[in-house]
Amino acid sequence: MALERAVAFDRWEHQWVRALRWYKRTLDATGRETGKGSLDASDFSEALVQAVWHLRDWLDNDPRIAMAQEIKAFTVGDPALQLVADVANGTKHSWLNARRTNGVIVGHTAWFGSGDIDDPESIERVHITAAVEAEDGGLDQRELVDIAWDGLVAWRRWLEAIGLEIPNIPELPSP
Repeated sequence: MALERAVAFDRWEHQWVRALRWYKRTLDATGRETGKGSLDASDFSEALVQAVWHLRDWLDNDPRIAMAQEIKAFTVGDPALQLVADVANGTKHSWLNARRTNGVIVGHTAWFGSGDIDDPESIERVHITAAVEAEDGGLDQRELVDIAWDGLVAWRRWLEAIGLEIPNIPELPSP
């Protein structure tokens, strides 16, 4: 079979769209909007935050963009992305020994939901969370899907501010 088209996957847009697909899959798997959760929510949540954080690497390595210093300055200075980075690295490495934020307690994410984890057909809603320090000094459980969304919004604002065109895929959410 002859290839009709070959596309190099060395452009940041591929990772952007991948992160949006992970967001949609994760939101669906949580059952937040459908009332039908899935055990996939855990794996999908971790893949999502990792995809959002690693957009940085894709931007750094895109042959069309030479903005390594600007990318680093943005990601180091944006609180939403610092939280995404801590959660992504905590889930990827099973433990977080170098935190970017003071208030993230990450090592393992927590699963809680409605339905019986041993009976996947009964699962209605799944929450995959990380403990994040609240303003009052206590801990809040934040869903990874929401942490990732905040990161996507931050990325979108920055990408637009530097003049990059963001792919619009109608069937995917747009932060």
